[in-house]
Amino acid sequence: INAEYMGNPVMATRWFLPEEVALHDDEDDLWVSMLGKVLDLTSLIRENPGRLSQPIIQAAGTDISHWFDSDGEVKRFVEPSSNLMMTYHPQGRFLHVPPHDPRTDFDCSPCELPWWKDAKYVVGNLTSRPRKVVIQNTLTHKRHIVTVCEEETLAEIAAQRVTRLLDNIQAYTWRYVTQKLDMAATLAENGLVDDSDELESLMIDPEEYLPTIHLHFMEKEDRSWPYG
Repeated sequence: INAEYMGNPVMATRWFLPEEVALHDDEDDLWVSMLGKVLDLTSLIRENPGRLSQPIIQAAGTDISHWFDSDGEVKRFVEPSSNLMMTYHPQGRFLHVPPHDPRTDFDCSPCELPWWKDAKYVVGNLTSRPRKVVIQNTLTHKRHIVTVCEEETLAEIAAQRVTRLLDNIQAYTWRYVTQKLDMAATLAENGLVDDSDELESLMIDPEEYLPTIHLHFMEKEDRSWPYG
């Protein structure tokens, strides 16, 4: 836990949208996502310049799950001429993947804990489903469409996505229609189900029917959490 919002924990392990990962798209600020995790590989590339870093640099800001099997191992194939199982990397061999042929100039020590298994590079999780919600400030009448991660609690959405839109976010209570929302729960757990797939199947634009969360300003004496 690295923060609290309205007395609710905001976890240090964040959920990220694909477009947030895509912002880190060069070798001086290099993130990738793989198998549901988000990795910051900036230091790895800085410490390992050379040819084997190039496939990673070229993939900066993207999802590289297709480089790996579901168990987290580099994909393999049977090489026809030798009938041997070999690593498969059509994008080019990358750091910590041993060469197919024995070489004296390859240091195999990092292969014991390759970067894709090293927890020190993990900065969070990639959402399995981005979704949009309308945030309506009933005090200022300002309306914002915010893209969030399905897995985030409302406290995390408030602390990490809505704080930039208005001051004194903790001075508001969140409601959907007449229901006071549970800030420790996700949108779905609060009953705000994402029905965008169903709407699209009916050829209806989901953005015309986004759920709207109303933020109601409370006087200081009415707040049950520390005023921020």
